[in-house]
Amino acid sequence: MNRKRRWLLVSVYLPLVLLVGLTSWVLFQQQEPSLGGEPLSHHLLKLQDGQSDIRASSLEYVRAHSAEFGPYCLKTLSGQSNVIQTWLESLQGRLAPTRIGKKLGVKNPRINLRIRAMSALALGVLDVPLEKKIQALKVGLYDNDRQTRMESVKSLAALGAHSLQILEPALMDNRSGVRNASLYGVYLLGPEASPALESLKNLLINEDLSLDPLSFEVFQRVGPEAAEVLGNALNTTNVVKRFRLLKAIVSLGNSIYPYRDHFIAGLKHPSSKIRSESARALMAGGQVHAEVAALLFPLLKDEEVEVRLSVVQLLNQRVPFTEPAIRDLLLLLEDDEKEIRRMAGFMLERLTPKASASKEALREALKSENIFVREVAAKALANE
Repeated sequence: MNRKRRWLLVSVYLPLVLLVGLTSWVLFQQQEPSLGGEPLSHHLLKLQDGQSDIRASSLEYVRAHSAEFGPYCLKTLSGQSNVIQTWLESLQGRLAPTRIGKKLGVKNPRINLRIRAMSALALGVLDVPLEKKIQALKVGLYDNDRQTRMESVKSLAALGAHSLQILEPALMDNRSGVRNASLYGVYLLGPEASPALESLKNLLINEDLSLDPLSFEVFQRVGPEAAEVLGNALNTTNVVKRFRLLKAIVSLGNSIYPYRDHFIAGLKHPSSKIRSESARALMAGGQVHAEVAALLFPLLKDEEVEVRLSVVQLLNQRVPFTEPAIRDLLLLLEDDEKEIRRMAGFMLERLTPKASASKEALREALKSENIFVREVAAKALANE
């Protein structure tokens, strides 16, 4: 056989052999067990049907047939593609929409992502050995597909405190998708996540990582125990860390009262963000009385708009305590910020002046060239 003929045979038969091999691999991969005349994957895909009643009935069906779906979902979710499989799936994706692909019944490999995600969802209700379930869901948590990650953490959270062994280490993963998914799982756990509070705090104050809004909200979800973990860290001199700690601690209500000295000190901090959040924390910490409200009065003249706005919004919740600051409030009626003017006016209109100095300040405001100032002063004086 001469060289030209050999080359001709290779150029003709090699692509044919590759095509046959690829087709055989695809068809082999698509083989799966059936139940009720339908492949198990078809039942799983119904779990994301557009109609809620179909989703609910499908989930019950899957739960009732744990013996069949359990091993299948564990295998589906636990399987990790290697380089060759990824390449073959890429070829499968090209073959699926072609005429020959359609005749052979080749599925688009993208559907496998949906099946993996629904396998993760199903594992939340399937009766399978706990350790096997946890390990499969761990694989799902680190998956590249977002839906698979999120369904995995939902199913992990359904296991309660057992899931922390997987979720807590993932909080500091270098991939934001994995971090955010694990954070959501911890959020779903609520009070059961209290053993992970230290890790949650470390995630919150890590300046090298981008933060999901849940990084702040999760502490309220875990409960009052979070106040001690956050409060003890407030003595940091790092502005970014302190701001994040304050923003997270505000939502914990009365449990943050023991740390009010940090909040009072923060009212004079060089950073406007610290001043603003310290004011919020001070008012959120319970036992707000006239003396506490008075600590905020100097901030009504703060040079930063965000601080002035935060303070008028906070004092608006304690109008009876604001009479000593009536002159500062009158000045805010001419602030450059529209919302500050509006809030100050709203407060003054509800204030009942009792002290002679307050009434005198309002009478002086009646002579202002600003019609808004005159109107607000008149309404405040009418409350006598």
